[in-house]
Amino acid sequence: MVERDWCRNMVNAQVDRVKRMFKWAVAEELVPGDVYHALRAVESLRRGTPGVRDTEPVKPVPVETVDAILPYLQPAMRAVVRVQVLTGMRPGELCQLRVADLRTTSGWSSITASSADTPKPPGSRWPAARTSTCGGSR
Repeated sequence: MVERDWCRNMVNAQVDRVKRMFKWAVAEELVPGDVYHALRAVESLRRGTPGVRDTEPVKPVPVETVDAILPYLQPAMRAVVRVQVLTGMRPGELCQLRVADLRTTSGWSSITASSADTPKPPGSRWPAARTSTCGGSR
């Protein structure tokens, strides 16, 4: 993978994919458990590993570009984009919001992860939603 000039993140993602595949295979009793155990010892490539290309962080779209496309969007999508600009939320995070996560008091609105019965997925800033539909009809 490194010889193909894949970046570090892509190499790590593909190695993790192989690990998950073997984990599944062990659970299905297709492969002995010691194979997956050995694969767990394979470490991810670290930032700055010699000979491995690192990528630049993805930067936000300039606000001027966002403002230029707003007139061409449908009203619902325009509202979604505006909320993303105002909050810095990713599309998936915005789609996970529920009415219970929104608070409006004294003319101010806030978003809280207040639902104790909905666990927060690992690596997520927002609790998992009970439904994952966004911008469409049910």
